[in-house]
Amino acid sequence: MSHLRNTRTTRRGASDVSGLLVVRAAPCALVQLLTWPYVRKHRLRTALTIAGISLGVIIFVGMRTANDSVLYGFQKTVDRIAGKAQLQVTAGDTGFPEETLEKVQAVAEV
Repeated sequence: MSHLRNTRTTRRGASDVSGLLVVRAAPCALVQLLTWPYVRKHRLRTALTIAGISLGVIIFVGMRTANDSVLYGFQKTVDRIAGKAQLQVTAGDTGFPEETLEKVQAVAEV
């Protein structure tokens, strides 16, 4: 166990008759013990994994930005062609009867 230099060993309580040693490693030491040898052994796989994750994040952010830009452009085009709405009448998902629409359209300012 020479590779566990930064660990603390303690004996279990008196109720344990087997006398096994319990090794409690610090979290950083455990990560170094498990991760770094694997990374050193599989450099190409690690580089490709990091590149794949980075590419995925970049594509996600790019698509989100492009989507927001397209929606903003579409809204600006609609506002330019039809004029910006100053009043909007909505009734949720169920809608409202046709008579209500006719009453609203009958108002001279609308």
